[in-house]
Amino acid sequence: MPVYSASSTQWPLLQSKTEQKFKSGLFTVSAEYIRPVGNGDLPAVIVTSIGNVDVWPEPTVSVGTDGFERVNATGYGVWDETIQEVVTSISREFVYATGTSSSVITEGPGCGGYNFPIPLYFGNPPTHPKPVFVESVMIKKIGNELPSTPTLKIYDYLTFQDITNSAYSLTDFGLIGTISSQTYDGNFAPRQIPLSAYPSTIKTNVYGSIIELEVSYAIGTPLLINFGHFVQKYPENLNCS
Repeated sequence: MPVYSASSTQWPLLQSKTEQKFKSGLFTVSAEYIRPVGNGDLPAVIVTSIGNVDVWPEPTVSVGTDGFERVNATGYGVWDETIQEVVTSISREFVYATGTSSSVITEGPGCGGYNFPIPLYFGNPPTHPKPVFVESVMIKKIGNELPSTPTLKIYDYLTFQDITNSAYSLTDFGLIGTISSQTYDGNFAPRQIPLSAYPSTIKTNVYGSIIELEVSYAIGTPLLINFGHFVQKYPENLNCS
């Protein structure tokens, strides 16, 4: 049976401690102390490899049968304020083509006006969506300031190639048979998928005086490529006199 000897100013007496460093910069330590039954002293700080760490929350005390009490304490600190934990996830989404078109009025008074713009597609889901993989990112860091918005990517659904900066035409969405340069005026140039990353969730973890921020960033959905407005060409054989 071990015999402990300490002055009244040394209680509680440290028995063991475990330190852990996290990728977010967070540091934790757990320690076990002993003190004689009836002694009310509790540790306020824990001596660690990064310096003194404040105890939080209140330690727990258990009474043994050997005349001593065991005091279990935890503490939180920061071992690196400059690093971040970054976790990237991939999910499936769909890219849709959007836009409007107008057709000439071929009958009735005022021939030569235009119908109201109509969408290039109807239906649920819209015509010919393209499946893709999109990134989302979770970042953990010390402090309550939001991290810089990360650059998120889009990948081809079949080849998993990076298509973030790729451009698509109406043909890619099966719309060229309806809207073509032979019958409509408009901008038929291929267009990129517009991306807008935003914080989707924000969580604050508080450990005493230490704050750890957990932010998830996602790409705004649905993913829409707007091809603009197309106007039907005026038929050359139309007589509106």
